[in-house]
Amino acid sequence: MEEIYRLSERDVPGASLRGRDINILTLVELKRWLACRGARRGGRKAELVERVREYIAIGLDKEIVDPDGGANIARKVATLRSQGIAHPNLAKSPPIPDAGWTSNLAELPPVTFPSMVKHFFERPASSVILDTPQACPATTD
Repeated sequence: MEEIYRLSERDVPGASLRGRDINILTLVELKRWLACRGARRGGRKAELVERVREYIAIGLDKEIVDPDGGANIARKVATLRSQGIAHPNLAKSPPIPDAGWTSNLAELPPVTFPSMVKHFFERPASSVILDTPQACPATTD
């Protein structure tokens, strides 16, 4: 099973604002903070300040990524393993149901080309989930 480690602001240099006013941060500090969230870092200082505010307002400030090519994850893993902690953030998977499964393919509903067209293209608009730029911020410059 793959181990899952989540970074916190304490794990990545420059990921925390440390209670400082966003307006007084330097351009380098703003870009580093945004990089720690996988956010776009291009633009003028006013744009970066606004982007940081937006990330904080919608709760994306808690989602930390490793902007240093895995160095921060490696450091966290080494530290935790030296303390005898194997995988602190590994969520337990829900149990897989054992009832209702079959290996008999004859019991499956028939799948035909017209049924696939109906499923994929003729669904009501209310069943379609759209990804919006606001919900999925860009991660490249």
